Amino acid sequence: RSKPAGAVPAYQEGFIAFGSSSNGSVWTVVDADGTSNRHVVAPRIGRKIYAFRYSPDGRDIAVLAEGQLWAMAADTSNARKLADDAWSGPAWTPDGSSIVFGGSNAIKTVPLDGSRPPSAMFADDGCTDSAPQVTQRGFVFFHRTCDQGAASTLAVYRPGDAAPSDVSTHSLATVSPDGSRMLWLEQGSVINVASVGVFGTDAYQVEAPGRGAVAFDATGDVVIADRVESYCCNRSTFTAYSYRLSKIADYPHAATRTLAIGELGYDAPPIDVAQWVRGPSNLPVHPVVERIGGVDRVDTAVRASQWAYDDPTRPGRHATTAVLARSDTFPDALTGTALAIQAGGPLLLTPTGALDPAVGAELRRALAPGSTVYLLGGTAALGPAVADAVARLGFTPVRLGGADRYGTAAIVASAISGGHPKSVLLATGTAFPDALTAGVAAGQERYSVHNSGRAAGGVVLLTDGGVMPAATRAYLDGLSRVPGGTSVYAVGGPAARALDSAFPQWPGATKLVGVDRFDTAARVATSALFGRGVPGRSAVAGVATGLNFPDALAGGTLVGDQGGPLLLADAGGLTSPEQSAILTGRFTDVVVFGGPAAVSGPILTGIGNTAFGPNAWVAFVNRVAPPHL
Repeated sequence: RSKPAGAVPAYQEGFIAFGSSSNGSVWTVVDADGTSNRHVVAPRIGRKIYAFRYSPDGRDIAVLAEGQLWAMAADTSNARKLADDAWSGPAWTPDGSSIVFGGSNAIKTVPLDGSRPPSAMFADDGCTDSAPQVTQRGFVFFHRTCDQGAASTLAVYRPGDAAPSDVSTHSLATVSPDGSRMLWLEQGSVINVASVGVFGTDAYQVEAPGRGAVAFDATGDVVIADRVESYCCNRSTFTAYSYRLSKIADYPHAATRTLAIGELGYDAPPIDVAQWVRGPSNLPVHPVVERIGGVDRVDTAVRASQWAYDDPTRPGRHATTAVLARSDTFPDALTGTALAIQAGGPLLLTPTGALDPAVGAELRRALAPGSTVYLLGGTAALGPAVADAVARLGFTPVRLGGADRYGTAAIVASAISGGHPKSVLLATGTAFPDALTAGVAAGQERYSVHNSGRAAGGVVLLTDGGVMPAATRAYLDGLSRVPGGTSVYAVGGPAARALDSAFPQWPGATKLVGVDRFDTAARVATSALFGRGVPGRSAVAGVATGLNFPDALAGGTLVGDQGGPLLLADAGGLTSPEQSAILTGRFTDVVVFGGPAAVSGPILTGIGNTAFGPNAWVAFVNRVAPPHL
């Protein structure tokens, strides 16, 4: 079954496993191309198997069997019981070291080697939690019911968070591997797909060829086990059903395609378990340090977009929008990072008077026709010709501009979450460093969405140094009158002084203030918004020069979309607090934004050695849509 290295794209490697809970202890495995159909027979464990899940590397299997959790090797050897109170799941942590399951109304985890007993992932808050799903970033989505008679929700817990957050009223939705989209069935054969997060209102439908279990594959396509009706002998007297596994391109702008990849024959039991397993060849062998840098700031932003998003007509990670900012100065662009992360698209830079041709080409490459493109600032920042050019390309330009940088920030905040954000990060608007790292952190609230009036999203507001501007004060005044609580962070000394002066009574504000911009960046990276720097919370960290804004603006957007923090380098590299943050974070990928003039080769090498050790990492330059991210 092995294939030559590089014979097919990485996302086509691996295999597909599917089966029926009524089959007891047998399921079927086929290669990704639908060949090599073969059955897997689990050892006799004395109980009926209701669900199974392969580890991320395909080498182990977790099995749910009538209230017990078992683990075994992929060849079904070395079967061992890990828990006695497992009733939903199982799922795996991204590194394959532990299994997550629902048991005794809680989401629990247990190590694969059984070295410790099962334990709850977060504190008991009286809710009933079940059916966990774990994304490639380690975020755990699950079904939650908190009040008797109240509607259930889809919730998410990110390692290091104080508590879970509600995500959607579609409580039993299936979440994509990257955590950006979800799907749910209606009437058994209509698949609804929507993005997850603050901007998760773009639902569309995909017609399925039949009925059955649905799941995302490793690329974001849908795998569905569908029922096919067949007639034998006499249509009026005998009907039989066969069940097959099909792959559907679920994104609406892709060419319609359905590929049957497994046929089970007449009168086979219905498929209710299906999983696309990524084989070992998909996993990075060594940590990566990579540079994303172009000939100028505009080109660097374009290359960052190409790193983060695939062509929308092909499988992979898809942008749903884009944000445009002025390329020559920072004020109106400072809050665009939080918007771009939560809206699900790149932040690109262009001159004031006209849309840069390279930016227009990237918009055409990365976005589906009709997508929204946000323009940051008034016509003095991005002129009418820019909006006209965006419209001529077939996109919908939406301008977010106020009377000044402070008004623009408030308008962007309203676009993200109205007047009900979960978190507000204040940073000075008279300089760029604090606002850039704050925007990346605010974007981490993307999974906190509007739900029955609850707070949603993270926003950045600007202070005029140590003074609170009228537009910022007005937004905060509105928050102080809204019950339910919004977390407020002051990022940097000027913002902290402005908050203390204007709102000395504000309860529980968090001050993320370092001795300089670099120390402040380290404090943001290890704050509660990033799970207090819990090791392995995110795979990716970003680094950009702290001496200029463009590379950090575009790069911070894309590393924030991957769930990681942005650190700022000075002329000598990372400062000691930042080195500590990058060492303890246990990242597997560090992305340096900007060319050698911004972050030199020796500094890049020093960053890699700090994160992973000398000669323990591999280097890349301007990769396009790395498959493991």
